[in-house]
Amino acid sequence: MKEALLIWRFLVVGWGLRWGMLTGFYYLFPPFFLFSFPFLFKPGPGIWGGVSVVVPGGKEKVFSRLIKLIYYHAIPCHGISYTMYISD
Repeated sequence: MKEALLIWRFLVVGWGLRWGMLTGFYYLFPPFFLFSFPFLFKPGPGIWGGVSVVVPGGKEKVFSRLIKLIYYHAIPCHGISYTMYISD
């Protein structure tokens, strides 16, 4: 019974934090979040490719698609729920 409650809490808390983080990214960082996903699938050199992004201040930075995927998806979506699961 305890295991079932832990799994249920993991699912509820993990999904709640996941969507909370995603909506937070939409609200706080809309340009970075909204424009990151099209770039992930944009053709580029290499397996993961790369994109040039003009950041505030006029400087241009090149981000790997893999780094963008980790920053905008893996950390908020999977990292938070995983840490909540192992915190017990």
